[in-house]
Amino acid sequence: MKKTLLLPALILSMILISSCRSSENSGEFPTRLIGIDSNIYNNGELFIDNQQRLNFFDFTSMKSAIICPKPNCPHNEQSGCPSFGMTTCPLIYNNHLYFFDYETQYGKDGSPVWITNMYRASIDGTNRIKINSFENYRLMYYDRLILCDDTLYFAPLVVSYDENGTESNLLGAKLCSYSFSDNEVRELCDLGEGYGLNAYLWGEAGGDIYIDVSYREEYIPYDELMDILATEEEDISVRKNYKYSVGGNLLSECDPNYKPMLGGYLCRFEDNGVTLYLSGRELFVSDITTDIYDIYSFMASGGYVFDLKDSLAIDIISGKKYALSADDSDFIYYTDGYYILKRLNYDTGVYEYEKVSEADIIGDEIE
Repeated sequence: MKKTLLLPALILSMILISSCRSSENSGEFPTRLIGIDSNIYNNGELFIDNQQRLNFFDFTSMKSAIICPKPNCPHNEQSGCPSFGMTTCPLIYNNHLYFFDYETQYGKDGSPVWITNMYRASIDGTNRIKINSFENYRLMYYDRLILCDDTLYFAPLVVSYDENGTESNLLGAKLCSYSFSDNEVRELCDLGEGYGLNAYLWGEAGGDIYIDVSYREEYIPYDELMDILATEEEDISVRKNYKYSVGGNLLSECDPNYKPMLGGYLCRFEDNGVTLYLSGRELFVSDITTDIYDIYSFMASGGYVFDLKDSLAIDIISGKKYALSADDSDFIYYTDGYYILKRLNYDTGVYEYEKVSEADIIGDEIE
């Protein structure tokens, strides 16, 4: 069961101790994913609670702390508590908090401009400084970012306005990077343009970032679109699958059946199973019902690949399959000889964590 402490000193001690356990990007997740579904920082995780406050959960102590240093703070007023206002892609880097927000400004001609701002703060959420701004780039709280070494990768939508100041339904998308070393944002490549456009970063494996892009070529009014989606079996969207080579600065189309799982390994879904690409070798696992649409339930941790949909644990050395007892878990993370199970409490809308041993979740071998 998750415990919550409000002691200001606990924030610094939990996060800094977690930082000292391993280097910035070492351990099981050498590339960090920043999103609402996963935001691991060494042996802990940042998360937004149901009151829109930023928290840190420590996997060693199994305690969480609201990001606020103020003694006796009730944590219920945005104007007085620093735990608020950091809901868009918060992350920890080099013992500082970083996060984003957005606003609309107006040029000299009165035309609107979408602005995304990036901030740096102390680890307790105070001393916030705006360090960069991106014009016409839209980054939202549900977007996923990828941190590789000292570079943050993200895929913002490109927003434009017509002569009347109305936001255009035609959107673009770019793959961009932000360097912590020089505080520079770089536009790396164009990901497409269309209506209802979405660009999603799945993750990184083998030095490649995998990206899905979807859009419609023609504008369809909302009510008409809902009718089409409710009756048409055929997909009306154009779908593109890309991989971006971090070292080679190259974008290329790729097979949509290849996806990186949580844990950094690449997998390819076949008709009768899945092929895992594990540190220079391939492992085929048969009789897997999980497919490309269930990639969220596929992850590597502590010497196993966990298939949460099929309730299987696959030994990455032998390929043997074992029964997995992790009902309703959304995430499994291995640390200090234990597994951390993460589950969503649907009554409260908040994730809860549980620490278990291997014997608690790995059962009998399945032939």
